[in-house]
Amino acid sequence: MKAAVYLGVGEIRVREMPKPRPGPGDVVVKVRVAGVCGTDIKTYHRGHPSFKPPAILGHEFSGTVEEAGSKVTWLHAGDRVSVAPYLNCGKCSYCNENRGELCENKTYLNGGAFAEFVLVPEEIARRGTVRLPDRVSFEEGALFEPLACCIRALSFLRLKADSLLLVVGAGFMGLLNAMAARAMFGTKNVVIAEIDPVRRQIAQDLGFAVVDPSADSGSTSGTSGTLPRGEADAVIVAVGSPEAFAVVPEAVKRGGVVHIFGGMSAGANLTVPSALVHYSGVTIVGSSGFAAEDYHLAAKMVSEGRIDVRSLVGARFGLEEVEKAILATGGSVLKTVIVP
Repeated sequence: MKAAVYLGVGEIRVREMPKPRPGPGDVVVKVRVAGVCGTDIKTYHRGHPSFKPPAILGHEFSGTVEEAGSKVTWLHAGDRVSVAPYLNCGKCSYCNENRGELCENKTYLNGGAFAEFVLVPEEIARRGTVRLPDRVSFEEGALFEPLACCIRALSFLRLKADSLLLVVGAGFMGLLNAMAARAMFGTKNVVIAEIDPVRRQIAQDLGFAVVDPSADSGSTSGTSGTLPRGEADAVIVAVGSPEAFAVVPEAVKRGGVVHIFGGMSAGANLTVPSALVHYSGVTIVGSSGFAAEDYHLAAKMVSEGRIDVRSLVGARFGLEEVEKAILATGGSVLKTVIVP
């Protein structure tokens, strides 16, 4: 099979690789669409401790079952599926405390999805593979994983329909968090803080109030053009930069919740005023990834038409163009996908 192999910082090349064969409980999936994630982009530009070259990147994908192992009765060749890139065990102390994203006994895929085929181990084939209804496209199925990460993050925020949510950053994940909040909790009062005018316009076109935090005048209104001042019930920082936190102390209300969603580089530190926590009672949380139930809820939300994930996809590329897809992400292109 062909695969786009990460060979080191700034280098991905298409190589011929052995086509995987399933064990008795495994399945092999032919990749139809794979999303380019922020982790893929960071790995390409500066490396990643979890991906030692040579490696096949890509963990957001959907496809068709190519071959099922002899013991697999719940999936069949030709089934349209979305596959979770890992699965929490469901048995450890973290999983029992509903913190499956922290599970230390996760089962992972045997290779990434920037390839023609992916081997799916039995545990993921059984509990982390979702059949796609005919009305759900492969592109939508490939985006269950990032939506699942947003579902997990939003579970910490105590949102209601009348909550005021501030999202810092109008990138793909920032806007997906905002859309998911609207779909899950009916939260209508969402303000997006973004310095890029192109992305502000995208957010506004999606129906969100927007503000340029670098030019905000300090008004206390939650409408377009102004940052909330001590009014935000919850804040999601969806930018991987400590500087993005600067708007939080003035925006969040007493007793509010702040979620640090954007992954920052190793060694990055946040400066948090002690009074924000001690006197204002603000809770600061974070999460990375998802648990199995989040993935299945993401599939349900998309299947029911409660959220339009495809509206955030900006460009599509072939397997030989993975580097182009990575470099194209930015500005008005929030998300790229690979179609092998």
